[in-house]
Amino acid sequence: MSTDTAADPLEAWFAQAATKANCRPEHLAAAMQEDGFAQDEAWLLAALAHVRYSPLSLTEMIQSSTFADIANTIRRHGASASLGARMSARQEQRATAQYPFDEVCGWPNRIELAGGVGIDVQFASYSPRAALLHGFLSPEECDGLIELARHRIRASEVSDSVTGTSMVDSASRNSAGTFLRNDESSLVANLRSRAEELLGWPATHFEEFEVTRYEPGAEFREHMDCLERDEKPDFKPFGDAGDRIATLVLYLNEVEEGGATQFPVAGVEVRPHRGSALFFAYQEPDGLMDASSLHAGMPVVRGCKWIATLWIHAHALVDSPEHAATHMG
Repeated sequence: MSTDTAADPLEAWFAQAATKANCRPEHLAAAMQEDGFAQDEAWLLAALAHVRYSPLSLTEMIQSSTFADIANTIRRHGASASLGARMSARQEQRATAQYPFDEVCGWPNRIELAGGVGIDVQFASYSPRAALLHGFLSPEECDGLIELARHRIRASEVSDSVTGTSMVDSASRNSAGTFLRNDESSLVANLRSRAEELLGWPATHFEEFEVTRYEPGAEFREHMDCLERDEKPDFKPFGDAGDRIATLVLYLNEVEEGGATQFPVAGVEVRPHRGSALFFAYQEPDGLMDASSLHAGMPVVRGCKWIATLWIHAHALVDSPEHAATHMG
């Protein structure tokens, strides 16, 4: 029996994701768990999607690091009726709901902002809701951010997946960075105002910029930018501001080789280009995160990579606590 993927958004997402050459079963399962699916559900659906759509051979699938667990899940659970009902309910809700930052996909090719700043939209994507913007910063602004951060960077932290506490984990993220206070220079203030104008979102909803440096071999493995965890429902690092819902990444230099931002589920890879910005939104109407926003900062092979990241919340950040660990490649 065939399925009309055009009329079934979740089926279409499976079909698109599983056919990407660099999207393996564990990528799909990890993305679905971040989106709120239980572990068994995620593994089951990842396995079924790859069996149906993936270009991988059976040998390649079996060699996947979590394939044995996926196969065991299929044997234990099969296709449960409760899972089918849950998927149907999610599809119905998402078909009629409004998504934050939906307008990104309809941006014109050229955007003119205050101060004579002209931005070229290189591409826009629906899954994830993302846009690559050329010309967001001038070369002088790129250099200025690097100089503000150069002498105060320290080892980057991540958020523990269970406890939510900040920690250095060089196995998943081995970069170095620092936060820039909103009031420490006119450059920082001007860039925050520019982001506010571009996105139509109040700057009071933005965290402070984090400037990060990646040396050769440095990377940030696959992750989501949201911080709140189902396993720790009381962990609210930003209080009433809620979780992160979108990210703006500024590329501050040219990288000789490597250092791309990769979205393995979506099959998208963005190479760093000085002065460009990558925006992507990931909160869905039901409050869960868009699984296609799973991303990684690929290893730098030659040269050095500098980025500045701005995380965005649904509500204003008022007297927010010390920064929670960051999540961006």
